[in-house]
Amino acid sequence: MFQELRAKQIRAEAEGAGRDALSPEMRAFIEEAKAQGITRCPIRDIEAQMGKCPVDLKAMKPEDAKAAMERLLAEQAGD
Repeated sequence: MFQELRAKQIRAEAEGAGRDALSPEMRAFIEEAKAQGITRCPIRDIEAQMGKCPVDLKAMKPEDAKAAMERLLAEQAGD
């Protein structure tokens, strides 16, 4: 859903050239989020948290990633 909205936003930016380039769908999405009390972008929060992850999931096998996470949890439990 987010990728679809982002694609629409990019198209609106290309068509708008200098104007406020949010698509109507993106505006509606933002207004709905504001109405629910959301003040931060959850996608950006998740991306920031991913940067702190000790496991590079793109470069590891699932078994190695699981072992690394288990070691991390064991270290934290031992603190």
